[in-house]
Amino acid sequence: MKRRLPIKRTFAFLYASSANLRNRKGERSTLFYLQLVVEHWLHEEEAQDRSQQKRIPSLLILISAMQAKHLGHNDREGFVRRLAQHKQANENAHGEPSLADFFQERRREVLTLDVDGKSAEDILECARVYIEKDGRFFNFLKSERQSLLEREAELQRELQEAQRKEAEEEQLAREEERLVLAERRRRDLHRLEKIAQHEREVIMARSIPLRRYLMQAVVPALSEGLLQVCRVMPEDPVDFLAEFLLAEAQKTANCLPTEL
Repeated sequence: MKRRLPIKRTFAFLYASSANLRNRKGERSTLFYLQLVVEHWLHEEEAQDRSQQKRIPSLLILISAMQAKHLGHNDREGFVRRLAQHKQANENAHGEPSLADFFQERRREVLTLDVDGKSAEDILECARVYIEKDGRFFNFLKSERQSLLEREAELQRELQEAQRKEAEEEQLAREEERLVLAERRRRDLHRLEKIAQHEREVIMARSIPLRRYLMQAVVPALSEGLLQVCRVMPEDPVDFLAEFLLAEAQKTANCLPTEL
């Protein structure tokens, strides 16, 4: 009679406990396979009940969230119940082979992890080292060199963007300074033009009495003197004109009132 191996009992137990996870067409849902993997991994860890029970919230939280209404199975009591059944089926109290012995008899390497006193990161690292002992899997992610090149390119773009913004700010500052200087120059030119116009107006205002005097006293005598020079045609016109103007000035002085 062929002996029944513990692995059959384990998977039969998992299948029976997850029988109600079939969909409407009778096919096993993704939740069944997810729960199968999680429970199988839990049962393969060699740890005390208390250590395993501490891992219930983190290991079964996904299943509990996907099927929260299935009470008595995806909770602490269900885990303790299944753990007791697993121990009964796989402990070597009666010399029966365990689940690990099944794979060892078929020359399949088994990784045994002691999870007492270890964090989830340490356990995951041990499993990763074991899986990658014959070489790392190509997971279609970016290589370290490619990541460094992309990071370098990103930093270069950021540097160029910063330099571009700095150049734009400097250009704006120079343009603003140029506009300020142009406005200041325009105001200065306008002020100088106003000053020059005011000076011309002052000169014109101050020259009115002098022009009146020239028009009334000097221009008629000078015009008459030039006419006399043209009539007489003296040998020295300048001296003749000077004597004529001097004589006209004496006549004008004698004609002025004594009060002046």
